Amino acid sequence: MWRPWQLFPRLLLLLVNIPWGSCQAEVHQNLSAVTREGQNGSISCHYTASNFWNLQWFRQLPGGQPVSLLILVSDEKQTKEPNLTAELDKGKRLSSLHIRESQLGDAATYFCAVATQ
Repeated sequence: MWRPWQLFPRLLLLLVNIPWGSCQAEVHQNLSAVTREGQNGSISCHYTASNFWNLQWFRQLPGGQPVSLLILVSDEKQTKEPNLTAELDKGKRLSSLHIRESQLGDAATYFCAVATQ
């Protein structure tokens, strides 16, 4: 069966910048990150809060609601699903979300949020 979309390389949109924050903390993310199917992709999240409590990563599929992926509370690395890993460095006020061997089902908006004490 002929499928016209197979004529073009498959690309996945991993992140669209969404302003997120409050008067206590600002969050800055990549404007966007695109990767080809089967390749690895990463998204960074920088925050300004000095009274950090936790950082949460979300995924929002097209037309869907945001879904919580991971909550990080200390310098740690967490894995969810075989290809999704997030890490947090509180000293640098930085978190990264890594998608390994991305698939079309990973195409979504990803964003982080910071909770302060």
